Amino acid sequence: MLSTSYLKDPNLDEFKSDPAIKLYQEIIEKYYGLGLDLTVQPIGPTEGELFVKLLSGLKQVTRADIIKAARSLDNVEISYLQPGIRLNTSATDGFPIKQMQVIQFNEGAFRRVGDVVSAPPL
Repeated sequence: MLSTSYLKDPNLDEFKSDPAIKLYQEIIEKYYGLGLDLTVQPIGPTEGELFVKLLSGLKQVTRADIIKAARSLDNVEISYLQPGIRLNTSATDGFPIKQMQVIQFNEGAFRRVGDVVSAPPL
């Protein structure tokens, strides 16, 4: 089975020692405790890291300035994104993810296949 992903998968051996994934799992374990699946995709921390980056670049925190910053992303790297995937927006394009990593399910796990691919949003 083939699919696509833009987030690092905590299940993959290649990301088990990744600093962002390790931090994510430590925080989940500390604040949510036993019973929560530590392999859940880290979408919340991804969005949080982006929001901190947006706010840190502002001279004043207003709605207009946050929107302007969100519509001015230029090759922004987030710790939880697959290697090679960057966020980009413009005044006329607010969709930040235009790249995906093809993944294939084989022998009980997803594995990355090939290079990151780019495509415009539908």
